[in-house]
Amino acid sequence: MSDIRTLPVLEDYAGWFAPQENELSIDALPVEGRIPAWLTGTLLRNGPGYFGERPRGARHLLDGLAMLHKFAFTEGRVSYANRFLRTKAYQALREDGRIGYREFASDPCRRLTDPIASLFDPRYTDNASVNVIRLGSRLVALTETPLPVAFDPDTLETLGVAYDTPGRGPVSPSAHPHFDRTGAMINVQVHYGLRSSYRVYRQTATGGFRLLSKIPVTRPAYLHSFAVTERHVILIESPFRVNPLELATARRPFIESYRWRPDRPTTFLIIDRHTGRLKGRRETDPMFFFHTVNAYDDTDGDIVLDLCAYPDPSLICLLYTLTLPTKRIV
Repeated sequence: MSDIRTLPVLEDYAGWFAPQENELSIDALPVEGRIPAWLTGTLLRNGPGYFGERPRGARHLLDGLAMLHKFAFTEGRVSYANRFLRTKAYQALREDGRIGYREFASDPCRRLTDPIASLFDPRYTDNASVNVIRLGSRLVALTETPLPVAFDPDTLETLGVAYDTPGRGPVSPSAHPHFDRTGAMINVQVHYGLRSSYRVYRQTATGGFRLLSKIPVTRPAYLHSFAVTERHVILIESPFRVNPLELATARRPFIESYRWRPDRPTTFLIIDRHTGRLKGRRETDPMFFFHTVNAYDDTDGDIVLDLCAYPDPSLICLLYTLTLPTKRIV
């Protein structure tokens, strides 16, 4: 294990941290070229919009206050609107000038004596800046905590927590769930504790919940996303792992408790999607990833899986808003 280097923010990324404090509504954006007249619909996305003032604001690209963006297409025109999610995290940073909840790479000075449950409950951040999904009739913004935030797709008004996420204690769900043919959501959570585990579950739009699989793990990997095929759920364990005890007691942000172990392999956990049985483990070279791209069962019975791989987690370090002091990540 070695320390990461001190890395400046790359010029290519610098614009990502420019604050966007204005909430806009524009009837018609200027268009270069031509938008097909048949293209009708709305694109809804989210992402970081405001980071606060240094040094008490967010430290990382993934920790900026969540802002919704709406592009509506009709008859060759496109309109635009944006709005911050009105969450507890938003209120704390806008009113007090400092982050109020533990984010991915920013921490409002947790006390060493805080119990493990306080990592997430009642101090889960609701800063849902990672993904937008539709579950039934609701539009929902997600992050890697169990506080999905519903919003109105027309006005972008925040409606509050969308649904109860299953699981008790310290838990981190993926913000990139999948959906089956019925519209039910399939997702995975990392449960941290003396007996940590990965838990794959199915949740319907009406709140029905079924645990599909529970796999014990001593040192959980960072699971930002996973893969699903017609017959399988595939969890990818990179050697970027955490000791749950260190996560509970360390006075540092969430992701900085993880350690890169390049001497260990990347492991694919293959789970039968219908029975929940762990069918096998496959190992390959150490790598880090955020997102899977595609997965399917081919006609020969093999699983084909595409993902965006990196040699190590140094990408995380490049996305800090300030030059990063030496930390133990890679």
